[in-house]
Amino acid sequence: MAKKKARKKAKKKHAEYDILSLEISSYKASVDAAISYRVRDKKHYEEDAKVFDFHSSVEIECRSLWPENRADSHFYLTIYGRELSHEPFSMTLDDCHVRDEFGERQYTKRRGERVPVYRVPKGIGYLEKVRGENAWSGVAWVAGPCLSDMLMLLPTVRPLYVFIHELRESRNRSIVGLTLQTTDPAEE
Repeated sequence: MAKKKARKKAKKKHAEYDILSLEISSYKASVDAAISYRVRDKKHYEEDAKVFDFHSSVEIECRSLWPENRADSHFYLTIYGRELSHEPFSMTLDDCHVRDEFGERQYTKRRGERVPVYRVPKGIGYLEKVRGENAWSGVAWVAGPCLSDMLMLLPTVRPLYVFIHELRESRNRSIVGLTLQTTDPAEE
């Protein structure tokens, strides 16, 4: 029994958080509006299909300022102004409460007390190392109004910075937080 517990602990991923400070060097933006393909094409008809489709995105190229071990790395980020279909932005902690096959909420015992079991999303996006280069690529999803605010800042402020709060679990990196700002985050 003790060996089984030791193996389980060894398999458990160790999570680490990093803060990245990036300076934007260039960007491209796209804003789309259309009638959804789900209502234009009879093969895709669904009663709950949304008639209108609105998508915005911005592609940002950045240079890392901090931390020192990633300084001067290039970052290519795509930020989408829409929800992921399986994780709506209106989600509450109650929505993350794990349920069994009968819909009953799951609990565990800690120090003799019943504690709810939650499955909270790891982040709003992810980062990946570009193989063979000193570069990273990433994707994030934000609410439409948030992306609109970003699009207002991009052409008017120079220099502009990106602050990324990153969660690292083994080789996987999630973007926990992303901020577009007018001051260098490394100096704060």
